[in-house]
Amino acid sequence: MRYFFCCLVALSCFSCQNDDEFFDDPNNSPLAGCCRQEPTVIDLNGSRIFAPTVFTPDGDGINDSFSFLTDAENIRIQSFFITSFETGAPFFNRTDIPLNSTLARWDGIVADTIATGLFLYSASLRDTQGETEVITGFVCSIPCGPGSPILAKFDSLNNCIFATQHDGSGGFNRELPSLEELECLE
Repeated sequence: MRYFFCCLVALSCFSCQNDDEFFDDPNNSPLAGCCRQEPTVIDLNGSRIFAPTVFTPDGDGINDSFSFLTDAENIRIQSFFITSFETGAPFFNRTDIPLNSTLARWDGIVADTIATGLFLYSASLRDTQGETEVITGFVCSIPCGPGSPILAKFDSLNNCIFATQHDGSGGFNRELPSLEELECLE
């Protein structure tokens, strides 16, 4: 079922292969499937754009929102949406804004509540020369602030790449610190 939804929202179906293995979790954790893919990095006419695999909307000022990171100033978002992995419900939608705009950041809020779990994203990006590229993938929201529920640690936690691991040129570096404590994971 998730495979078909993945294809319906125009995400790359190759990323949905082995769906049962990839996303199923015997503990039924909301974090099942988190950080099991490499971060997405695309090239748009010589400019690299990076999408982290996880963010922590906990209000501490570190990795609090999901957005695309680049060193380029000439890229606009034609369309950008985030949907629930489980239900397909749309949560976030933006059109025709600069990539580096604060409007291009999702704060993890869904119906006045900080969301936890795995989400799908897709964005169509355009540079000033008219070249376009679509960036798609999965992002996990792990709110770990004061009062957050304790969540089960997931086996792919070490694969998580945060915005703070942006290398400054549209890519990422695993050696850079995430600056996250993630005390909410047992």
